[in-house]
Amino acid sequence: DIRIGDTVLIRKAGEIIPEIVRSVPEKRCGGETPFAMPEVCPSCGEKLIFDRLDEEDMAGESACGALRCINPACPAQRERRLIHFASKGAMSIDGMGQRIVSLLLAENLIADAADIYTLTKEQLAALPRLGEKSAENLIAAIESSREAGAARLLYALGIRHTGEIASASIVNHFGSVEALFDATEEQLCEIADIGAVTAAAVRE
Repeated sequence: DIRIGDTVLIRKAGEIIPEIVRSVPEKRCGGETPFAMPEVCPSCGEKLIFDRLDEEDMAGESACGALRCINPACPAQRERRLIHFASKGAMSIDGMGQRIVSLLLAENLIADAADIYTLTKEQLAALPRLGEKSAENLIAAIESSREAGAARLLYALGIRHTGEIASASIVNHFGSVEALFDATEEQLCEIADIGAVTAAAVRE
């Protein structure tokens, strides 16, 4: 029953994230308004689902979850996946931030991560406010990312529950991303840092 305008009790969760514990109803003055969760994705219009976290994720906390759009073709998800793919810690494509990704999508030059590696300097130089030198630098960064390694590639794919450490552990165990296609959940769970939730997400 948290409402817009409520006074809330918060605590530090993890290192820095402020977590809302509860609202404080006795401090309400009457101007607070109930919050209605959206029912459809604001980007693609598909129905949203409430993805409840299971016991392993919740680690003893009260039941919680996330409202998610599960449409794989959702434009907002596609953009975020590409931004993550190019980010530092993932493929580290310097210069390919949100503005460039949005521009490439708008110009229909890319649709997925693989398309990044088909871009040419001429295509990039023709984009608004980019120019030949910036295009040259971006192509160089894309080429350099080919050497990022399998662990960073796995992390760049944006598999849920699979961060940088888990990705490195998986690749160290199996030796390559390709080997994962035949890996079972049971085999993934044999890795020290990998639990059932991560194993299921990687397998899916």
